[in-house]
Amino acid sequence: MDTEIEIIGFSLCKSDWISVCNLIVTSFIGIWLALIVQKNFTINRAIKDYYIQEVKDVRKLYVDFLNNVYKGKISAKNIKEWFKIVSNRINCVERSLNDSFYIKDSNIGRIHSEIQNFITGTDDFNNGYRNDKLIFRETTKNDILVYHTKLLECFTDVVVKINRAKKHGVFWQIKRWFKK
Repeated sequence: MDTEIEIIGFSLCKSDWISVCNLIVTSFIGIWLALIVQKNFTINRAIKDYYIQEVKDVRKLYVDFLNNVYKGKISAKNIKEWFKIVSNRINCVERSLNDSFYIKDSNIGRIHSEIQNFITGTDDFNNGYRNDKLIFRETTKNDILVYHTKLLECFTDVVVKINRAKKHGVFWQIKRWFKK
């Protein structure tokens, strides 16, 4: 028969004390896990939402810009400056996405460069460089729309990749070091 042990005024058998300790430890582990998991999920979701908003902002900039280009409301000099500014922003977002979620094949930067090279390489752009407003031919506008569609697909693809990305921990960092 179990002998009774008295601790802090409670007299219970050894098996009862083991059950009480088990209950306390299990409760602490459950509470700790609930708090940590919820905190990590909230932080991870906030980071993902930030990057998704950044991608949506760049997408909106591009939609507005290409609408102005398509309608002939912008000069060649402004187009050139806009490409410089957006190139920097896209590079920062892609680099940061790679660092945070190891998303390195977004293709936004590549398609952006293709659009930039195409637009700045057209005869319309070069011949109208000094004009206040740049008007493109219909064939050039159609080609711009094809590039725009590719870019929109890239934006959607990146948002999906962000949502699918796992939060990285120590093992992710080690794996990333070896892949460099």
